[in-house]
Amino acid sequence: MVLTVMKKDAKGVKGDRVIPKSIRYHPYEMFRPQIKLHGKSYEIVRKGVWYSLVGNVIKGNTVKCGSVKEDTRINLFIPMKSGYGKLEFEKALKKNVSDEHNGFRYAQPTSYHPEQLIGKTIMRGNRNNLTAIQNYGYLHDDFVCFDEAIELFRKKDNQDARDYIAKALDPIGDNEVMKRGVDVLPDEEIRYCPNCTMVFFFQPVSLGEDTVLRGLFRRGIIIYPEIPESEREEALSKRLEDDKNDEHLDDWLQFLKNLRGKKFDWQFLNDVRESIEERSKKLIKIGDERGGKSKAYTDIMFFTLQNFLIKMSVIQAAINNREIILEDDVQNAYEDLKVFWISQLDFVTRKIDGQIDYEDGLLSKESYGRCIDILKERECYSLETSKLSIQEYLKYISETLSVKESSARLTYYANLKDKGVIDSKQIGSHDSRVWLVKDDKQNRGDNTLTPITSLSPKRGSQVVE
Repeated sequence: MVLTVMKKDAKGVKGDRVIPKSIRYHPYEMFRPQIKLHGKSYEIVRKGVWYSLVGNVIKGNTVKCGSVKEDTRINLFIPMKSGYGKLEFEKALKKNVSDEHNGFRYAQPTSYHPEQLIGKTIMRGNRNNLTAIQNYGYLHDDFVCFDEAIELFRKKDNQDARDYIAKALDPIGDNEVMKRGVDVLPDEEIRYCPNCTMVFFFQPVSLGEDTVLRGLFRRGIIIYPEIPESEREEALSKRLEDDKNDEHLDDWLQFLKNLRGKKFDWQFLNDVRESIEERSKKLIKIGDERGGKSKAYTDIMFFTLQNFLIKMSVIQAAINNREIILEDDVQNAYEDLKVFWISQLDFVTRKIDGQIDYEDGLLSKESYGRCIDILKERECYSLETSKLSIQEYLKYISETLSVKESSARLTYYANLKDKGVIDSKQIGSHDSRVWLVKDDKQNRGDNTLTPITSLSPKRGSQVVE
């Protein structure tokens, strides 16, 4: 994750300092000790929550870049198993949002009924002199955290609730929600534009394709942490150590207070716009080159990815109290968004049921077996025993099947990794490991469609490990 601190004399600095002179740490470093979970696998969730909290305090500002109009809310969808730290994140969210310094309204819904979410007009007074009162629901609060949202996503009865939430997450000002009962006059109805930031925690179980196709998940970032058992075992020791005082907590809360309510008129110069375009294409390429569901989901997220890059670049500028977006802001935002995006693609390919893509690219029985044999011959059966990197495996597939590397990449993702036949893990910045999870003999017999050839219409040749 990128934690670059901008220089104090950076171009475009305007107005009072947001970061007090006495504070020597990057705002993320001030925040991260509040999540008292052990293991680097949690870092991706920490960073996502940090973006969400900072974006929340400056959401009164509109982001405009060309024809793109957005707000700064970073809404999160976090699939996390029970017992893996969800409560720790929820405690930090509540503490940061509802702290007396900030005074935002924090809500944790217990019902998905539309009236609970939007609100209801109630009548008060005597029979001859009734007054309509708008009693607002959760969507009128400042920050809404769903503790366990799996029923919200899966139950057909909650489709209205999902549609209302999706509308509320559209850019502020273009997201009006309305509810009127049959006994309520037009000027007495509930009608407003929600400005709440939302975080959804839920069990990492399979979800229907409608979750993706109807657009709810497109309005936020899915962060899918994979916590290895080794980190959990290490935590058994670390959690018994004396808890250190959080010396940066007051500085962090003061930082949020200083940032809240500040007015920004962000400017995107031509070279920065070109940088945003270039990095947007890189993100799209990551999804395209994985093929299968990843490619189909990338088509759905095609423009939304760029919107997130713009929003996160603005947040990078805002923490340094700048209105002119710099190249460094875009680069820092891109590095973080790339990590989020890969995690999001992993979730979609593994946990979204049904078909959101139209090309399976299935292998022949013989080609499938040869790909599996590459791993068997090298005894790649686990992270510990494998010495084979993703790049090396792609090279072997390309040579063994006599196809271009782009076709080998499609084979790797669409036929092997996305189907759970193999798994892989990034090790540091420049290395990785890939190994066999299961030898699916049924797959060998059933995948008898035309083999992938070097004419497979896939773009690019660089793998992102």
